[in-house]
Amino acid sequence: MVAAAIGFPTGFLRLEPADLPAATLIRTSVVLFLHPSFVEELIFRVLPIPHPREGASSRTMALWTAVGLVLFIVVHPLNGLLLRPAAFTLFTSPAYLVMVGLLGLACAVAYVRSASIWPPVLLHWLAVNVWIFLLGGNAILGGR
Repeated sequence: MVAAAIGFPTGFLRLEPADLPAATLIRTSVVLFLHPSFVEELIFRVLPIPHPREGASSRTMALWTAVGLVLFIVVHPLNGLLLRPAAFTLFTSPAYLVMVGLLGLACAVAYVRSASIWPPVLLHWLAVNVWIFLLGGNAILGGR
C-alpha cells in the first residue's frame, strides 16, 4: 500500500501491462528470478545478516540488516551508472529509491523471520515481475 501511495502519484507506477510474447515473458521472468532476485538477496541479506538461528543479539541483527539495506539502496544507482546508463535517471529518482528501500526492508524482514533465503527471493522476484510486466516498468526501462 505504501509503494502504491508513492508510486502512482509520482508516475513511477502506472497500470501499463507489457505487450510481450509469452515466450519473452517466461524467459524474462526466469532471468529476473536469478538476477536481481536470487543474487541480490544472497548479497544483501544472506551474506551480511547473521543467520537468525545463530543467536546473534537483536542489536547485531539490526545493525547488519541496516548495512545490507543501505548497500542494497546504494548499489542501484551504481548499477544504473555502470551497467544501464540509459536507466541512470530512473535508478537515481527518489521514487525509485524509496521503492527499492521498501522492497529491501520487506525482504530483510522476510529473511530474518523465516531464516530462509527463499521468502525474500520470491518476494523480490514477484515485486520486480509485477513492476516490469504490469506496472509500467518495461516501458520505463525501454522495452516495447
